[in-house]
Amino acid sequence: MRRQDKRKVEFGDFQTPVDLAREVCALVLRAGFRPASIVEPTCGTGAFLKAAVETFPDAPLALGFDINPGYVAQARRALADAAACASVEVHQSDFFAEDWLNIVKSLPWPILVIGNPP
Repeated sequence: MRRQDKRKVEFGDFQTPVDLAREVCALVLRAGFRPASIVEPTCGTGAFLKAAVETFPDAPLALGFDINPGYVAQARRALADAAACASVEVHQSDFFAEDWLNIVKSLPWPILVIGNPP
């Protein structure tokens, strides 16, 4: 198995197309949900986070997390222009090592948690 293929298996690597992420966010919007915080626990290159910030520009805070430093850098670049209305942070971290209880407790409610699970 090639190194790149091994990394895809290791990280469960499926990067959601931004158009699909936008459709999901539009569905959430049509349902009437208006988040005060957005969290993408496994943000990869940031498609869901970007779509959520675009769809919910009044949400004051958006957080993304990913274990892959290359994806974190790509997500930060993708969100640089989309983040004009919200404070957006993308952190490199292991989903399974995060203290999610304290993260969630510190965020304004309601919280939209979005993305593909690990």
